[in-house]
Amino acid sequence: PSLSSNLGRVYAVENVLYTDVMVRAVDADAQDAVHTARCALAERCGFDTAVYGSYPAWPLSAENTLVRGLDRCFHRVGRRMTVGAEHVGLEVSLLREKNPQMRCVSLGMRLEDCHSTAERWRLDTIPPLVRALTAYLAGE
Repeated sequence: PSLSSNLGRVYAVENVLYTDVMVRAVDADAQDAVHTARCALAERCGFDTAVYGSYPAWPLSAENTLVRGLDRCFHRVGRRMTVGAEHVGLEVSLLREKNPQMRCVSLGMRLEDCHSTAERWRLDTIPPLVRALTAYLAGE
């Protein structure tokens, strides 16, 4: 999916009801549409609304030479790198927002059942990741 939204917390402070909602997307317009719809619904119910910060959207770029170079290194160590857009809150999206021309990549081990009580890492995916990243940094 290219967009997700979850209600993280509902709490009251001094008779004011707050909700913490995380909206993540690869498309900034879709992300804004979700915020707008949530605020409109809350306002129809008589609530005041405000959006306090979010992770910027981070669209996939086919022209990312960094991704292509890492993919070659993964291939050399006998693995295929899965290339795709993720709609997660990543610090690199904050850096890219400051410099849209920056080539960025986020990589890591394979995770299963993310954001659930059954979330787990595929430990067998860590050594190939380390070998591929080491090869890339060594200029291979």
